[in-house]
Amino acid sequence: MWLDLVVANRAVDSISVFLGSSNGAFENHIDISTGSSHPIWIHIAYIENDPSLDIITANYGTNNLQIHLQIG
Repeated sequence: MWLDLVVANRAVDSISVFLGSSNGAFENHIDISTGSSHPIWIHIAYIENDPSLDIITANYGTNNLQIHLQIG
């Protein structure tokens, strides 16, 4: 099993997804903008009932949640 990493970048209003590789390291990361929302919390879940994990962020700047479907 390869593990991935998701990081909230509050200062630049984005999340970064680091996909795991077979050697235990991470591939180049993918940055996903969250607008002007300042993400402060991340949760990973199956939202659409498919095999792809989805990312939920809680956002400080806009006091809302965002759902990012089928990441990775």
